[in-house]
Amino acid sequence: MKERSVDHNPPSLNHNGDEYGTYIQRRRAAMKGCMSWKDDYFAFCVYVCAGTTQSFAAFLVGTSVSRLSKIFHKWVQILDTAVYQMFPRPTRNQMLKAFPAHFIKGDGHARTFLLLDRFEIFTQQSSNVNVASSTRSDYKKYCTIKFLGGINPVGCPWNTTVPGGNPGCISNDMATVDTKFFDSFLLGTRAKSTRDS
Repeated sequence: MKERSVDHNPPSLNHNGDEYGTYIQRRRAAMKGCMSWKDDYFAFCVYVCAGTTQSFAAFLVGTSVSRLSKIFHKWVQILDTAVYQMFPRPTRNQMLKAFPAHFIKGDGHARTFLLLDRFEIFTQQSSNVNVASSTRSDYKKYCTIKFLGGINPVGCPWNTTVPGGNPGCISNDMATVDTKFFDSFLLGTRAKSTRDS
């Protein structure tokens, strides 16, 4: 109320300054145990969407870095569960109803079910020698984790089309076999009967 009535200046936005540090300490003491899920989600969005460091995002929302790490871990799990339920595996009939006409025109059929691509995410080098050597990609000269991603022709991934990652040193073929990606998909009754016979 003092700040709104212009009787008192707001705290400095310099998060390295003494004034802001004192303000954050008081705010943490006042907000201890009072942050709602909306506050947590806001902190998560600031950190993820704005691309700030954890310390800056923590200062911005008035919490500690360790608490922001817990918030980040919690909301990643919540959003993973939500996305898993929002994007179930479509049936063949649903796929055919939404199948792009230019795919049918270009291929002459509507049998394309998944478009696959392997992508890599850069990681920090681990202090563990075994982890560091397995994530090191020789031709990229970085430590990476490889993921195999799949989308349907409509352009939508669903809950099982991005399996767990593999270390960056593994080849794409071996990583695809290791994920057992195709074991979770039914390729149709005709393909199944042909394979069984």
